[in-house]
Amino acid sequence: MKVTLSFNGTKIVVPCGDGDISVRELTNLAVSRYKKAIGRHTTPDYWVSVHSLKSYEGGMLDPDDLIADVCDDREQLQAIFDEQNGAHLGDGMSSDNSEAAADKEANAVAEKAALAMGQQVIRTGPIINVRNAVKNFRCL
Repeated sequence: MKVTLSFNGTKIVVPCGDGDISVRELTNLAVSRYKKAIGRHTTPDYWVSVHSLKSYEGGMLDPDDLIADVCDDREQLQAIFDEQNGAHLGDGMSSDNSEAAADKEANAVAEKAALAMGQQVIRTGPIINVRNAVKNFRCL
């Protein structure tokens, strides 16, 4: 028997033998394989914290249940997880981070422009405030 777990679009296949391992053990195996897949298995302090596993039908899996009791062979599950540095905060379903990337790029451009003009940049979370903002600024 094998199960596929989705970590924000990164799908990890985990063999489960006859399904006689717990959901908790499956989670640990999947995290190890996920870290290998993203190239972080050699970074000992890199962490991935799985809060729960969820079937695509919406049911949450109990960590103490055996896989054979709650999953079918080749079942697909979603990992609800956090990752170091917020690299992949997610529910295991979404893989499109284009809006976040666009916001990050826009903030970087605004910060560079403000610094180039000798203005003070104040970071307040994901938003950058520029003191004495320029009215007619054009990017080339």
